[in-house]
Amino acid sequence: ATDSPNGPSQPPGPAAVTSVVVTPATVNLTAPEQTAALTATVQGNPAAPVTWTSSAPAIATVSGNGTTATVTAVAAGTATISADAGG
Repeated sequence: ATDSPNGPSQPPGPAAVTSVVVTPATVNLTAPEQTAALTATVQGNPAAPVTWTSSAPAIATVSGNGTTATVTAVAAGTATISADAGG
């Protein structure tokens, strides 16, 4: 950081996340307690923290640690699992 007429300049912040891609894109779990592994690929700022969510926790839950997660079937139905990074 250097001084400017407006005071000390701030170091640049972290790079912005440009996209998050979850693989596999589709998982078909057919029985309660069945699981599948998911991976999030973060573009722009790969070090950004990843938050995993389920659109329907009564259908499928998700637990994640960074860029990897496990989705677990709870009941019949459809749920969307999302990974959000950096925000």
